[in-house]
Amino acid sequence: MIFTLTLISTTSYNQDIQLNPDSIFFNNNNQDTLNPTLKINKSVKKSFVIKGKVLDYFTQEPLEFVSIFFPKHAVGTKSDENGEFQFILQSFPGDTLAFSLLGYDNIFYQLDSTLPFQELNINMLEGSIQIRNVTVKFEKNPALSLVKRVIKNKQKNDFENQSNYRYEVYKKVEIDLTKIPFKSFKKLALLKKIGFIDKYLDTTKKDNPFLPLFLTESLADYYAQNNPKKSKEFIKATKISGVENSSVNETINSLYLNFNFYKNTSSIFKVDFISPIANDAPLYYKYKIVDTQLISDKLYYQVSFSPKRNGEKTFEGYFWVHDSDYAILKCHLSAGKNQNINWINQIEITQEFKQWNQSLWVPDKEFIYIDFRPPHGNKNCGYYSS
Repeated sequence: MIFTLTLISTTSYNQDIQLNPDSIFFNNNNQDTLNPTLKINKSVKKSFVIKGKVLDYFTQEPLEFVSIFFPKHAVGTKSDENGEFQFILQSFPGDTLAFSLLGYDNIFYQLDSTLPFQELNINMLEGSIQIRNVTVKFEKNPALSLVKRVIKNKQKNDFENQSNYRYEVYKKVEIDLTKIPFKSFKKLALLKKIGFIDKYLDTTKKDNPFLPLFLTESLADYYAQNNPKKSKEFIKATKISGVENSSVNETINSLYLNFNFYKNTSSIFKVDFISPIANDAPLYYKYKIVDTQLISDKLYYQVSFSPKRNGEKTFEGYFWVHDSDYAILKCHLSAGKNQNINWINQIEITQEFKQWNQSLWVPDKEFIYIDFRPPHGNKNCGYYSS
């Protein structure tokens, strides 16, 4: 026999110097090398010093990280933060010194190889960069762009962020015995003694009738404010039908889920699920635009979502979003038994919103469906709650 119980609830100074082995930085006799920042030592024969400063032509500000080198030779340096540079050489690698910096025109300066000391003042002009071919590829998911806009506008669209608010709410919680094989139901020894019970079976689905066990309804006024944060609910009317048991009533009350699609996470039976529009939701979900519709002269997009990976506390389903203010019109989420929540076989949540005073979007309807499966699997009965 296979029975289940269902609950249905409606509501983120580096200087690069390349040196010539023939220069004095590399002493072939393995003697101490000279420091390039030292002043020229007149006792050193055949030494040539080239130093100077590189400036912007118009602003006269020093240019840092200018590449200064002898073309076709592996001898070069870079200007420092003051735009200054210096070479100390035993011989000239060439008679031309090049200056290069991204965003500026290159300069080629002609040197006098007969002078032992030369001081240069270089002024560089800003130039343009020519790119021969540009290939642009657009591979971005339009659904992901839409979801990011929804996330960006969550703060203003979530009604719970209002300084204070009140609403009248009607709640109905129903528990049904379900997954009852219709042909076998009347053969159960227990039910033979209460034969009248089959008169109350809901046989809308003949292959899977269910038996209503408990129903509670309430009408209340709900008040809340954010600073300081507090809330109060005043019950105006209530009605309970079915099993009259205090422990059952307490269990039913614990089943009520205060679900808000706009929040980053929602706690379901003490398990935190990640919302499809959480701030970091794109790390956990895949999105796809599946439909567009014009509803009451307003354009809406239907976006489906599914988990990127198995084993994470995520949902699958869809939501409808307004094209201009990115508010949610309707959302439907489901989580199956692969989420490994004790006794839970399936959860489905549907929320609908409506626009109030052509500005704020507020909840209109909510439907929560929970399929409970007892610890011994299909061998025992189960429950629906809604």
